[in-house]
Amino acid sequence: MRTKIRRGLAAVAAFLVGTGLLAAAERRPITETDILKFQWVADPQISPDGSQIAFIRVSVDEKADQYESTLWIAKSEASMTSSIS
Repeated sequence: MRTKIRRGLAAVAAFLVGTGLLAAAERRPITETDILKFQWVADPQISPDGSQIAFIRVSVDEKADQYESTLWIAKSEASMTSSIS
């Protein structure tokens, strides 16, 4: 089970790297504008059999002045993810 969890977490990390969310930042102080560009993963849930991980990807919609949440699912055996909403 621990191996499946590790693979699932690796799949989520691969998704983040693949979409550029963990790109290396320039060496400069963080600004307010930078914070508005942040995207993060919230509430990861592992399926009972450990084969999939569902998580929420959260970003900021600056124009609407609100958070935008999208439900995603990742197979723990691969680095492939799919948006559900």
